[in-house]
Formats: sequence, C-alpha cells, structure tokens
Amino acid sequence: MTISVSPQIPGRTILLAGILVLALTPHPIAAADDPLEVSYHPIPLDETAPGTTQVGDLTYRGDVHLTSPGRRFGGLSGLIVTQDACRFKTVTDLGFKLEGALIHNSQRHLTGVRDMTISPLNGVDGRPLTRKKTRTQSPSTFCPTAAWSSALNGVIVYW
Repeated sequence: MTISVSPQIPGRTILLAGILVLALTPHPIAAADDPLEVSYHPIPLDETAPGTTQVGDLTYRGDVHLTSPGRRFGGLSGLIVTQDACRFKTVTDLGFKLEGALIHNSQRHLTGVRDMTISPLNGVDGRPLTRKKTRTQSPSTFCPTAAWSSALNGVIVYW
C-alpha cells in the first residue's frame, strides 16, 4: 500500500481541522475570573440607632448590602473570610464563585467591598460546571485539604 502525502497542506485544510478539533472538544475551557461590578452600602445593626454596635456580648463589626447588574450575581451562601478579614469567597445559587476584598474603617468595622471577581465553580475534574442542574448551589463546607467544598445536587466541587 502506498500513501502519498502532499508536500504542502492548503491553509483552508488547517483552518478546518482546527475548527473541527475545537468543535469536538468535550469540555469547556476553564474561564478566568471576570471582574464584577458591585454596588454596596453599609447596613447598621439598628436603623433607629445607627451608632449601636453592642447587643449583649455581641460586638457588631458591620454588614453591607451588595447589588450588581450581573446576571450571575445573587443568592450568596457559603461565605468564608480570611483570618485577617481582608478577603472573602462565597458562592452563588447558580454555581459561580465570587471573591473580593473587604473595606474596613479605622475601627476595623466592615464598610464595603472592592476588587470583586466572579468565575464558574469547577467540578472535581477541574472543569467548570456547565449543566444548570449541577450548578445549582447547595450548602458549602470548609475542608482543610481542599479549601472549600460544595454539594451541588450530588456533585461535589472544590474551590
């Protein structure tokens, strides 16, 4: 059997082969963290007495109300804050991970957020979850060996 190979492959053939490979790739390419536009305003412990910071043994350190025009934003749960209280991570009910920096005043009370990013949650295989059923967020748990894990309708993800 003799196979002859053309010494020159036309550009169209290479282009079509590349498109075919991309079209047949069975998994999405991991997306980088996208910046997220977020508006916020501080929420007082007691709206009738905004300076109140103490209730029994509880010292109120602040709270913020977050809003965003982004369709992927909302339904936040599984909040984790770094030990120095400078950064946080949380997940949305639609299976996205949000990260950002916390803003504090001179008394170290929370007053806002900045540098917010959003990205898809990844499955145990490291690829973004694509089916809505597996993206729907359920309770999250801190896991020392994997940072965070979430149970998404029976699918465990790590983030």
